[in-house]
Amino acid sequence: MLRPAAPRIGSLPNTFPGKKHPAEYPRPGCVTVLILWLLLNGLLGICSALYMPSVIANDSDYLAREYSGLFRVMSPQLRDFFPWVYKYRLVVIFLNSVVNLIAAWGLWTMRNWARIIILATQGYVLALGLFFLFLLIAASGGNLLVCGLSVVSLILPGWIFLWFFLNRRKFH
Repeated sequence: MLRPAAPRIGSLPNTFPGKKHPAEYPRPGCVTVLILWLLLNGLLGICSALYMPSVIANDSDYLAREYSGLFRVMSPQLRDFFPWVYKYRLVVIFLNSVVNLIAAWGLWTMRNWARIIILATQGYVLALGLFFLFLLIAASGGNLLVCGLSVVSLILPGWIFLWFFLNRRKFH
């Protein structure tokens, strides 16, 4: 009869029968909400990235109608280039949606690599938001309403980044 090997002394600190390891705590509610948000974002992004090329292929004037104001002021060379940019944008949306779905699965299983993905994406959102905040300050002449709304839009990504940064022990 095979017996399981006894754990080495010091290999699992502070673990006794019935006591959970820090990585085995139940999933916090804020992580579940973020998982639902990532799933919704991922599924809608994949659907739109797969649907929009068929709309563009079947209706050659779709982009001209959708972005009529933009097309009026564009040069003819830029008008020919714009559909290519739009198609690459759809590829980026598709890849971002796949990453969102993978991160949602990783967060559901409380994996540390999913936490790192969230830290990276929220850090990117914060950096981009700060860049646009300073751009808006320069462009609006320091308009308090415009700058205030830009600062408010940084609260949620900042809170998510801070929570995942401080709660490393909950993931394994």
